[in-house]
Amino acid sequence: PHALPDGRIISAVHEQPGIIVAPYYTDDPVGISGWTKGRMENLDDGGDVSREIEPSWFRRIDGSIVMIFRDQDGTHVKLASISTDRGENWTKPVLTDMPDSRSKQSAGNLPDNTAFMAGNPSDDKTRIPLAVTLSKDSFYFDKAFLLRAGGADLQPMRYGGQYKRAGYSYPKSVVWNDYLYVSYATNKEDVELTR
Repeated sequence: PHALPDGRIISAVHEQPGIIVAPYYTDDPVGISGWTKGRMENLDDGGDVSREIEPSWFRRIDGSIVMIFRDQDGTHVKLASISTDRGENWTKPVLTDMPDSRSKQSAGNLPDNTAFMAGNPSDDKTRIPLAVTLSKDSFYFDKAFLLRAGGADLQPMRYGGQYKRAGYSYPKSVVWNDYLYVSYATNKEDVELTR
């Protein structure tokens, strides 16, 4: 979770039974109490796992909030929902044009309000490359930087295992002292960080 400029903290959780995503917000400045469930109609998935999972969000220059999700339906593009009332109500998620390997991803705003998305822009389950995509106006993501490329940049996998694959999985990020830090699990074995 991270906060709006006015201090409201916005996040989303996977509710049980099953794994059903739901947005939440609080005006408690430390985020300990006051969590309220936002209203969002999930896409019809017909099961106990919502299509929308592993959420993150960024703020647009018009003040609206865009929450992005991994799409469990296998489209290999991100889903997005918008709130214009500080996280209380959200649009029904829609497919975007942003490629996604169906890994976790991370979004937010840089100190100059540029919106960013860190993740694996791949049209299959390959979690290579790891990139950060930027939008100055928070509507059109038209600039990207390669963080990790794979190939000689990727250490060999040491251990096999179920659901393991080579690449940069589970990227998450934080802005600290004017730098964007992106953490990830390389080959699902090593926790690494790119600043």
